[in-house]
Amino acid sequence: KLDLFGEDKSNTEIIGNGSVNVIEINATNVNISHFTIKNSGSTKNNAIIKVEKGKSIITDNKIENGYHGILLNNSNYHLIYDNYILDNNGDGIRIINSDLNKNISYNTIDGNINGIYLYSSQLNDIYNNKIKNNEGHGIFLNKSCHDTEIKQNNISNNDLNGIYLNDYSNLSIISKNKVFNNGWSG
Repeated sequence: KLDLFGEDKSNTEIIGNGSVNVIEINATNVNISHFTIKNSGSTKNNAIIKVEKGKSIITDNKIENGYHGILLNNSNYHLIYDNYILDNNGDGIRIINSDLNKNISYNTIDGNINGIYLYSSQLNDIYNNKIKNNEGHGIFLNKSCHDTEIKQNNISNNDLNGIYLNDYSNLSIISKNKVFNNGWSG
């Protein structure tokens, strides 16, 4: 187990060099909390925080100016809670082949391409987030994202859809969201 705690995200920074991931997690049970983390590389495989093992906790961080904010890749059982994820050139939170992430909540996701993007990922719960001002979709489920629960989010002012399900994203529960003022549909 590894715990990385900053004193306060307003005065404790981790700044990348702009060419790779700022933090890359390849172990289980890692906790990253109370930092401002910024400046990752600019390719689609780069992120401010890239996670490739299970059971991490990412909470109370400001995550900005990278390609993706948080990238979960082939990893399960994460808690992503109470982060401010903004101004990334890719997705705020990108979840690829990652399941059973039961607590993606209370995040503010603002000014990215898609707010939250899932690809071939099942049994994820997304709730009580503020997802706004993204250039693509607020929440985008793509390619077989089954049994996702999306509830009580505030999804607004995104250029495309508030919530978009594509390519066999079945058996999801979408309830009690406030979806408004998006470019296309809810």
